[in-house]
Amino acid sequence: MPNQPKHKLRNYFLAGLAFLLPIGIVFFILHTVFLLVSGLAEPFLRPLLAPTMGGAAVFIRLISFAVTLLFVLAVGFAVSRLVTKALLVKVDELFNRLPFVAEIYIAVKKLTELFASHEGLEKRFRRVVLFEWPKEGVYSMGLVTSELFEEAKRSTGRELAVVFVPTPPNPVNGLLMMVPKDKIIPLDIGVDEAIRIIFSIGLIA
Repeated sequence: MPNQPKHKLRNYFLAGLAFLLPIGIVFFILHTVFLLVSGLAEPFLRPLLAPTMGGAAVFIRLISFAVTLLFVLAVGFAVSRLVTKALLVKVDELFNRLPFVAEIYIAVKKLTELFASHEGLEKRFRRVVLFEWPKEGVYSMGLVTSELFEEAKRSTGRELAVVFVPTPPNPVNGLLMMVPKDKIIPLDIGVDEAIRIIFSIGLIA
């Protein structure tokens, strides 16, 4: 077969790509996170460290990364152990009064609390469900966040479930939908598994 060497080369290339691509994406994400985190402290530390380290950018980045993590840990400790709840409420009230800033602050705070809470996703999202959308015969997977949305019930006269529908490949983005409870189909999978399926655009299922 004259084309057999070409097929072998193609298969070798695809096998190498399948092996290297996930590793490369992971390193790219980690590298991006590293640059983002270390970049927060680097402008303040570089003038102090550059004279003693001869401008070694890698070491300055590493120290900046460690300092930023320690700072976040210190803030977390202070918020958890030292800062009173009344002070936190005052901070929330301050940001809630700022025009344009309030909407962003509230949304980011709620999203952070949702995914960073020690309770975990399994307790935040009640269950994983299917329902017909965007048209009949086509199903979407969603995460039930609440089943007691009284205002919607009074307006529609129907029992509704609040369903968050993540959009791949980023499960943080998505749609919030009010779905009749008799139209949803429970799935016997965990929330973590559902997030993995969505993040992988269905490749991990």
